Amino acid sequence: MIKKIVTGLVCASSICFTTVSSASVIGVFGDYSSSVSSLTNSLVNMGHSVTNLGTDATQDLSSFDSVWGVSAFNALDASEQSNLAGFLSSGGGVYLTGERPCCEVLNSSLTTFVNTVVLGGGIQVGGIGDQNSSATINQSVVGNLASAPNTITSWSPNASGGMTGLAADNIFATSTSTGNAVAAAWDMSDMVDASGRMVLMMDVNWLGTQLNVLENIEIFLAGAEQANNSNDIPEPAGILLLSLGLVGLALKRRKA
Repeated sequence: MIKKIVTGLVCASSICFTTVSSASVIGVFGDYSSSVSSLTNSLVNMGHSVTNLGTDATQDLSSFDSVWGVSAFNALDASEQSNLAGFLSSGGGVYLTGERPCCEVLNSSLTTFVNTVVLGGGIQVGGIGDQNSSATINQSVVGNLASAPNTITSWSPNASGGMTGLAADNIFATSTSTGNAVAAAWDMSDMVDASGRMVLMMDVNWLGTQLNVLENIEIFLAGAEQANNSNDIPEPAGILLLSLGLVGLALKRRKA
């Protein structure tokens, strides 16, 4: 799993900084081919590397920063759920799609999966009727999802289903007509293994539009980490402190 890619070293006044690429390595799977294509094109145009995994998520996912599920009909079966749970535990980011009442087989499997990987339980995906096509973004959602890098205030699904049982800061968007949650997000602290991030949107048809929302989601997912991960590449601030320490040591030796 590639969390950060060091692409160069920039030096000024004898102090060096790493430059880091924000491109992600992404896997996409699902049974709704037109939306898989729309999503793939959108992510590639943003500069990400995207692999089409086919209709299911049973493959080795370890090389990806995030994995996106774009389905409307097929249930997320036990092997897929186990594979995605392992990916989350390793610090990956997962995007899943729920739907309106047409697709309760899918929604039911998502209910099982979400309550397996998220702390607390009691979450229901689907089963509450149509929630229409206009939603308001929750500005207090976890992980700066509503503001980084874009400030987003609305989401326009084609026709969404809904969810219940969510904590307030896990609600990503609510229907303007019913007030019910139509999108959700979970940070590392919300997950049973304190690792990974997840987003669930209750519509499959929006992925070729609203690129500002899409960009925020991918940046949120790519920022997922594994609990007690000590193998991250040092941030520029850490390199700065190291550089200053070396400079100080050199000056001390010179005076001696």
